[in-house]
Amino acid sequence: MLKLTDKAKEKIRGLLKEKDPKTWGVMVPDQAGTYIHLPLIDLASLPSIDDVQFVEDLKLVLDRTSQGEIEEIAVDYLDGGVLSGVFEVKVLKPQAAGPSGLDTSNPQVQKILEVLEKEINPAVAGHGGYTKLLDYKDGKVYLFMGGGCQGCHGVDATLKYGIETRLKEVVPEVVAVIDQTDHAAGTNPYFTAGGH
Repeated sequence: MLKLTDKAKEKIRGLLKEKDPKTWGVMVPDQAGTYIHLPLIDLASLPSIDDVQFVEDLKLVLDRTSQGEIEEIAVDYLDGGVLSGVFEVKVLKPQAAGPSGLDTSNPQVQKILEVLEKEINPAVAGHGGYTKLLDYKDGKVYLFMGGGCQGCHGVDATLKYGIETRLKEVVPEVVAVIDQTDHAAGTNPYFTAGGH
């Protein structure tokens, strides 16, 4: 189920005002994070109208990059503070969908999750990417990198010089970050001459 705050509805209506509201909608990612924009989509390009979800007069299409079950996706528009002028997506998933064996009571795991949610995911979201903590054992962080990160040629540099460096700063016990992603399976990698 998709839920939009009044601010998000107003902003999305503003984005769509230049388009035909009957044939255009907005793509909403199925992972949590902060996004500068939500891409507009021509509904005629969809294989099935069943992919469209309605919230009042707005047409929304869920960008299914994760394979997990989702109970609810909430979209808000932030218009104050440090992250002013961006959409925030929150995803509520069933408890069973979490990684097995991940000890969320471990303060190191909590710090890693916080850095991924508040710093890393908003940074890679600009390229349509996201990261997910799969496991943490013996100082090793096991990550999945999806969306635009999956298959991207710059993913190694992002992992080594961005994510690993930051996690080691916040959690000194981290000795390595290990990418568990099947990058050959990526369907929409972010490519640019400037890197990821």
